[in-house]
Amino acid sequence: MKKLAFTLAEVLVTLGIIGVVAAMTMPTLVSNHQKKVYVTQLKKVYTELTQALSRYKNDNNAINIMEAGNMTTANCSEKFLQKYFNVTGTCTTCFDYDAKTINGTAIEIPDPNTTTGVILPSGAVIKMIVNGKVASELYAVFYIDTNGQKGPNTFGRDLFILASDIDGKVDDPSFLAGKRYSQPGTDENVIREQTSKDCFTSNGGCFSKILMDSWEMKY
Repeated sequence: MKKLAFTLAEVLVTLGIIGVVAAMTMPTLVSNHQKKVYVTQLKKVYTELTQALSRYKNDNNAINIMEAGNMTTANCSEKFLQKYFNVTGTCTTCFDYDAKTINGTAIEIPDPNTTTGVILPSGAVIKMIVNGKVASELYAVFYIDTNGQKGPNTFGRDLFILASDIDGKVDDPSFLAGKRYSQPGTDENVIREQTSKDCFTSNGGCFSKILMDSWEMKY
């Protein structure tokens, strides 16, 4: 009885094809996996920040964040972060490193080094920007590095700026400002889309883009 089998040459050709396909697809798979890691880290910090602001408001029997008490001084912001987060450490020069935008342009982080940030068990760092840096339409602004100083230290990847409005809603600062100054009845999706256009060239906008894509990093 005649037995059929692959020749050595056929096996080697097949393995070569598999190797080429793997080499072509592996970078994309790795990139997509890393993006999911970034989003997971961001969503965790976002959830913790939202919950912290809600607890702060409830603990003070307040209607909104402003009525709960002033957080826009260095001392009060540090107390808020250290009370309402599970903190494993603190830092002053938390963001004392070179940062960049998605398109690779160097960008300065306006960190006055006069307030104390906190380090979470996940390695994420949160620092509240105060001392006159809070715009009138925002109640509090937070700089977040979802994985500490490990890198890539890029806004829209592991670096984000989030803000809270007076009601404790956490969102992209530009989006919150856009809502405040837009005409009554303006579709929020329009404001969100406009905000997201800054993602590649600035330190903001990427959070809006991620929300538009249902918590996916499609850039």
